This record gives sequence, C-alpha cells and structure tokens, in this order.
Amino acid sequence: MKRLLPLLLALLLCFPIVSCVSPAKAPDWEGQYELGMRFLSDGDWEQAIPALLSAIEIDPKRADAYLALADAYLAAGEADKARELLENVPSNIDNSNAIQEKLDELSGGTDDPSSTAENEATAPNGESAFQNQDGYSAFDDLPEEQQGLADHLLDTALSGGDLTEILESIDWNGGNFQTEHNGYKIRVSMTDMVQTGAYDAPALDGLEQHIRSLLVELRPKEGDGFLLHYQTTKGVINPVFDGDTGDIVGADLGLQTISESASCSCSNWQWNGSMTLSRTISTETSQQYLRGETVSRELWTQINLQTETGQMQNSLRTGTFTTLSESDSNLYGSDSNSWEETYAEGTDFVSLFDIQYASAAEAAEKEIW
Repeated sequence: MKRLLPLLLALLLCFPIVSCVSPAKAPDWEGQYELGMRFLSDGDWEQAIPALLSAIEIDPKRADAYLALADAYLAAGEADKARELLENVPSNIDNSNAIQEKLDELSGGTDDPSSTAENEATAPNGESAFQNQDGYSAFDDLPEEQQGLADHLLDTALSGGDLTEILESIDWNGGNFQTEHNGYKIRVSMTDMVQTGAYDAPALDGLEQHIRSLLVELRPKEGDGFLLHYQTTKGVINPVFDGDTGDIVGADLGLQTISESASCSCSNWQWNGSMTLSRTISTETSQQYLRGETVSRELWTQINLQTETGQMQNSLRTGTFTTLSESDSNLYGSDSNSWEETYAEGTDFVSLFDIQYASAAEAAEKEIW
C-alpha cells in the first residue's frame, strides 16, 4: 500500500485539540502528543510510537494519546499491540467510550461490518457514539463562526467547488469541532502551532518553526463524502555545521504545503465505493551557505502531484482500500535561481539568515499566511 492512504487514515483518526501551542523546552504531554501526531501525519510510525508512549507516561489518563498510539500500531501492521494497549488502559481514563468503540472496531464490531459502534451504537440516553465523543456539539450550540464554516464547507462540497478556497478566509484560531448538520457528520480540526527551540543546536535557538493544518471530513448516511487535509510548515530545515568549529555555515528556509483530498460514496455512514485520493506537495526553499567570505543563496520551487484510485469498503477509519490502478506521481513544475554576495566579517550567520528570511519568504509567501 502506498504511503498516501496511510497518511490520510492517520490524519482522519486523530484530531488535535489544541489550536495554538508554544511548546516549552521540557517534555510535556502536549509537546509529546503533538510530536507524535506530526510523525503520524508524515507516515513515520517508528518515530510516532515512542513519542506517543512518552505522552502516555506523562499523563496516563488522557485517551487521545492511546487512540493515536493504537492508530500508529495499526498503520505499522501490529494490530495485536493496538488491541493489547486499549485493553489495558487505566479505569479512570477521561474518555472510556472512545476507547471501547475502538476496541469494538478491532474486535470486528457487530455482525454487519457496515454498522460500526461509531455509527449505530446508542447510549442509554439515546445519543449515538459519535455524539458522545469529546468535542461534539449540537449544531445549534456551536458558535456562529463554526456554524458558518460548516455551512460553507457543505455548500462548497455539494456544489462541486474547491474546499481549499476556505483557506483564504479561515480563522486559524477558530477551534476544532464535530457536529451533525443537514444529514452529514462533520469533523473540523485546525492547528496553528509555533515551535521554538525545535532545533538541537545553540546557533538556532532563536529560530521558529510554524505549522498550520486543517482537516475536514463530511460524511452522510447515504451519498457522497468528502475529505480535505491541508498543512503548511515554514521554518529552518537541514542546518549545516562546520565540523571543526560547530558553527552553522548553511541552512534551508523552507515553506512546504501539502494538500490532500478524497471523495467517495457513503452507505450507512461508511465510505463505500470508488475513491480517488489526490495529493499535491508544493515546496519552496531558500538555501543559504557560507563559503569563505561568500554567501551562496538559491531560491527554488517544486510542485509534485500524486493520485491513487481504488475501491473503499466500510470507511476510511476501519475499512479496506483496494488499489485499482498504480499510483500516478508527476512533477508539475520547478524553477530555481541562485546568486552570491560578500559575507561581511563578524556578521552572525543566524542574524544574516533572519534578515534574508523576509526577502526569501516574500517570493514563497501564501495569502493565508
């Protein structure tokens, strides 16, 4: 199975509950959980697992980390570990319903595979498992801004429009929510996170990495469902150090944008039918290196398109995706230019890089930033 589908699966299952984070230096639950989620979204299960285990050690009563770790085990092909993990959670965990629902799914659920605990099971008060999940609100109880966003998403998707158009006006601090409206189960997750001290090098202590992500799922009982994932990461990547002095002599300033979407027919709230997964990766990078008294800089952009078509059976969450065609990946376009400048003696490289940040980012900047 290609990495494209597991990435969408992992993202769909896990919805960050923090809309603005400034991680501290010392490990904490939020920092470890967000780190695990980032690895999970990148399809790096080996790195996600220890980060999520660390989050569980810090606070063993929070269900989100257990559910995310179970997803990582499943993605790594270790279903037994996922089941064992969920069977041994503390009795006082904060969301035992979600844990039990996941266990039911792993154990096969009901006799009808299209009728999962998440979709059909009801509590004594008559509410469904979906309604009992953390973060659920009745549509009328949502803030006006979230109601408007839900309406806009549905109108755009059902009219065949481009869901990414909401990125031009979205409030990144608008919060995460899930609700039911006009016959659709709606999930929206937004993250606006700035990390400082993210680089293991004193020379880069003052630099930041900025991550924004949006995940949207629109799922009817019968009809077409839609999924959108959009993420941008901006910051310093691939720092290069002098082997003798340890000074930083080079680095890349990157702005990477990942846009993924999928649509599929739904039956009994599940994704069932032909599905096409589309992914666009746009990378815009300013490279800067010190060679003697000269600073070499290069600005380049690259766009890569990927598509995969197949048959989905019984949901993106727990179902099976059968590939009907080979994944198609092609380079849409690339461009680059380079130049050199005299490096003033005594100028701090990081300060020089900060100055260059503005002009380099200007060419790569998106309106949503």
